[in-house]
Amino acid sequence: MAQAQAQAHAEAVEAEARKRKRWKDDEREITQAQAHAEAVEAVVQWNHACFGVRGVSKRTGSDPVHGQSVGWASSLGATVS
Repeated sequence: MAQAQAQAHAEAVEAEARKRKRWKDDEREITQAQAHAEAVEAVVQWNHACFGVRGVSKRTGSDPVHGQSVGWASSLGATVS
């Protein structure tokens, strides 16, 4: 009987260890996902700081900074006069 109890205790300890390992793996994945999200946000902020944020209206095609867009030429900075 003592051997059966010892076996049950060993299995419970092993199950708890597996649960803790899964928790640590999950925690590591969450930490990596948070680090990735922070890195993406930093790149977006850098892009906005370096290149500015241009808001072209999908409805009117107008750009509040550079005026009316003119198709592919607007990517070169051309505007309607």
